[in-house]
Amino acid sequence: MKLILLLVAAASFLPAYGEIAAAEVKVSEATQACIECHTLIHPGIVASWQKSRHAQMTPGEALAVKGLGLKVSSKEVPPALKETAVGCAECHTLRPEAHADTFEHNGFEIHIVVSPGDCRTCHAQEAEQYTRNIMSHAYRNLADNKVFNDLEHTILGGIERKGGKITLQPAHAATKAEACYYCHGTVLKVTGTETRNTEMAGELLFPTIAGWPNQGVGRVNLDGT
Repeated sequence: MKLILLLVAAASFLPAYGEIAAAEVKVSEATQACIECHTLIHPGIVASWQKSRHAQMTPGEALAVKGLGLKVSSKEVPPALKETAVGCAECHTLRPEAHADTFEHNGFEIHIVVSPGDCRTCHAQEAEQYTRNIMSHAYRNLADNKVFNDLEHTILGGIERKGGKITLQPAHAATKAEACYYCHGTVLKVTGTETRNTEMAGELLFPTIAGWPNQGVGRVNLDGT
């Protein structure tokens, strides 16, 4: 019983999920609005972000780092992004006109999928280097290669027996996305919208994205990157 009371007492001193772990780093009003809801819906995601470098340093501070510790390779960062932590809004509201999945959400124009085109705002050198890396072309390297296509067809294709013969049918898109293209990347495409009934805000409209979620290195994003 004493141990339980001690644990409860200790827990009372821990920061709530809605609080920023690095309290000294300013958070934008837009990101704070995101956190207030999503800390209840996705507490794990918020907690993970709070422990990240993005939450604990502003781009302005990062630009001042010298030597191998420098993580921001862009020569300059937009003033609106310089003085606050890199939070939800800083990435998911960036360049809304470039993303096919941009939609209105709680008064903001946001997109679900953050792409290298967004990351290059602060990480220009890394984004440019990655475009020249063979891994950034991993989707096409698989999808446009006949030898790989035959291998993929053999491994993932559905087996059918017709007229005394066994044939291989093309693999279902979902099977491919969970197999080879899980790492190689999928082609994302907005196929429509869906209405979801949320506990906190009632009915909300969201884009439906084929090929998502996917973290493949050659994923073809909704802004073309």
